[in-house]
Amino acid sequence: MHPFELVAIIVFLGIVSKMFSDYMKNKKERPPAETDDRIERLEERVRVLEQIVTDSGYELRRKFRDLERED
Repeated sequence: MHPFELVAIIVFLGIVSKMFSDYMKNKKERPPAETDDRIERLEERVRVLEQIVTDSGYELRRKFRDLERED
């Protein structure tokens, strides 16, 4: 075995062990179910807001408000 191969193997094992330890650390830090529920509620609220903002009636009302402010 050449010295370069030995160094490459050691570096590779170091990287793999770091990746594994990071994976295990992140696996332990999963958010509790309460946080998951909160995220789902927030995502639903964002969906509703997106529907409101992309609604053509909303855009029309905004344009009327802008016109009234110009006077």
